[in-house]
Amino acid sequence: MKVRRKALLEATQWNKLGDHPEVIQYIQDDQEETCIECGKPSADHGQLIFFEFKVCPGSWIIEAEEKQAMVFSQDAFDRMFEVVE
Repeated sequence: MKVRRKALLEATQWNKLGDHPEVIQYIQDDQEETCIECGKPSADHGQLIFFEFKVCPGSWIIEAEEKQAMVFSQDAFDRMFEVVE
């Protein structure tokens, strides 16, 4: 059986600090200057406040019903979601 979520989710494309209130400046544990996921400078990245997931420029922040934020790359967003509004 295939099912689809009934709830509408809020989506925000993140490009820089200030685009979403759940994203803060990325805190580097290592000294990588370039992101291995997107190839952009690590200094251009953010991270989610509560889960410390790295947020690449161009990624999508999806907020679920519980206001829990999740990060998706552009490719994952395109595969998993469709715009309805």
